[in-house]
Amino acid sequence: MRNKKFWLGIPVMVLVFITVLNGCATQIGQFTMATTKNVDLSRLGEFNRTTREIKAQDSSIFIFGFQVKTAKMQAAMDKALSKIPGAVAMVDVRISTKSTPLLIIRLESFIVSGTALVDPKIVSADTSEKNEHPQLVKFTEEGKIIETVALTNEEYLKYLNSSIYIP
Repeated sequence: MRNKKFWLGIPVMVLVFITVLNGCATQIGQFTMATTKNVDLSRLGEFNRTTREIKAQDSSIFIFGFQVKTAKMQAAMDKALSKIPGAVAMVDVRISTKSTPLLIIRLESFIVSGTALVDPKIVSADTSEKNEHPQLVKFTEEGKIIETVALTNEEYLKYLNSSIYIP
């Protein structure tokens, strides 16, 4: 009897491992440029392109088949843009979905990745590790820096969400 339970348990364990390790990723699309912000495209030539790729995701959570949280592509894009101070758009954007079942919980995610475009009139494009706080950089009409001011996170979010840029 004990030997029978052992051999019956092996297929059950294999089924559990297959369920846990089973996942699916699908690319939705590639875009030259994407954003969730209001961007003045006439100033596109002034924007700086970052060198590092940014990536973020937003996930739906299902527990026992019931949806607890809903994933939004816009939220994933906003999370990605918030990783770089002054980022207003992304270029070379890839959007994909990923599904991960974990026994009683299932995650379905939107994943957004690309390179950020930074508006120098909002904050500096310095993304080095030593400059962790966002900075407001004021320029003359000739493009020379007048003043650099460190911002709090609340001020930074205010400038990002504002459609008015301070010259």
